[in-house]
Amino acid sequence: PQIGAAEPASGLPVDAGVVAIIDPVVYPVIAGTQTARVAIKNAGVNTLTSVNVNFQVGNTVTTINHTLSMISCEVDTVVFSGANQITLNAGTNNVKVWVSDPNNATDGYAGNDTITATYCTPLPAGTYTVDVAGSGPNNFTTIGALVDIMNCGGIGGPIDINIAAGTYIEQISLSYIRGASATNYIRFNGASNTTTTIQMPANITGNASLFEMVGTSHVKIENIRFRSNPLSNSALIRIAGISDSI
Repeated sequence: PQIGAAEPASGLPVDAGVVAIIDPVVYPVIAGTQTARVAIKNAGVNTLTSVNVNFQVGNTVTTINHTLSMISCEVDTVVFSGANQITLNAGTNNVKVWVSDPNNATDGYAGNDTITATYCTPLPAGTYTVDVAGSGPNNFTTIGALVDIMNCGGIGGPIDINIAAGTYIEQISLSYIRGASATNYIRFNGASNTTTTIQMPANITGNASLFEMVGTSHVKIENIRFRSNPLSNSALIRIAGISDSI
């Protein structure tokens, strides 16, 4: 590639590709029906006059038959608006965008046809529980399930996580959490430091971390016991990257 220059065409007569998902942005993700924008490119030699642009969220696919006149190497934006708006749900959304049937023909190169992305809404501010016998929308049966949501979508305010008495056999890994701050903290609180235990799984051997925070900030850990296993040379708590206020 030549810096500052447009990439040349593939040399194929017909080749349409997806360049990027412009909207929605990956953070903050807002649940609900909204307009989406996708950048596509004519990577072929022939002028592109029509192409199907497909936007899939979960199992729902929206298709626009985009008619245009794009010369070779030109980029255009396709807007999914009005009846073609897409809907993102609260939680995790797996998104796939692809082009098909350029000029009502077979695409000459499939390698640039598709982009996938994951969009996660922030975990709303509030109090959550981790309890294998619990229920309700704010209860999780594993610590990891709650952490996965925060790793992907960030948080929308202060988060208090009350972990019931019991032994939770799982590894926990927090990354950079968008939205975390001195005000918007993340607090893990066990029932007591003798009854709430996070334990390394028995199949983990060698060097490992039981509870790690990599680039994570503004986390409080209270009333939790951490336990390794005899086969693992593990760090019970590992803090790495640019992390502060732990």
